[in-house]
Amino acid sequence: GHASAVLGVASVAPGRLATCSWDKTLRLWDPFLLGELYALEGHTKEVVALVAFDDARGRRRLASVANDRTMRVWDPDPCL
Repeated sequence: GHASAVLGVASVAPGRLATCSWDKTLRLWDPFLLGELYALEGHTKEVVALVAFDDARGRRRLASVANDRTMRVWDPDPCL
């Protein structure tokens, strides 16, 4: 799991959640099995917010913002 405080959570698919944290990562979870599926790394400072959305083609995406002054868009499908 996360090594620091969790600051946000979003639903990315049925039975799948994403969280963001001060530990600079996003993590994908199966809340029914109470297990982490995958960690998304790339920010160099604390991730302070995330949102799940559908892109123009209807594919699920995650957008995150961090204290490194960046926004990243992630494709959670390969991780699920």
